[in-house]
Amino acid sequence: MEAIGKDGGKLASLGAPSPPRAGELIGLPPQAVAAFLGPPGFKRRDDPAEIWRYAGGTCFLDLFLYKRGEDFTVAHIEARGRSVVQVSADDCLRDLFETRNRGNAG
Repeated sequence: MEAIGKDGGKLASLGAPSPPRAGELIGLPPQAVAAFLGPPGFKRRDDPAEIWRYAGGTCFLDLFLYKRGEDFTVAHIEARGRSVVQVSADDCLRDLFETRNRGNAG
């Protein structure tokens, strides 16, 4: 798998694939997010935003996309654990990445 750039293009990855930090998703268009994480398990349009939710083994990651010109881009990210344990957005993204690479994305 290759890493994705903010323009939605692909950058050559070095070594084993690894997830980006959550902040690196800010500004990405939907196509780039879907190329990396797959389709969201839940999607809702609530103008002026779209909310994409991904479920990992230990967490949920919500991406808030807002329209910039004609296109949506990721503007905000929130993560929460499946239990009372708090999880960071970076840890949740890592969990989602590992789940997807095992072929169990959801």
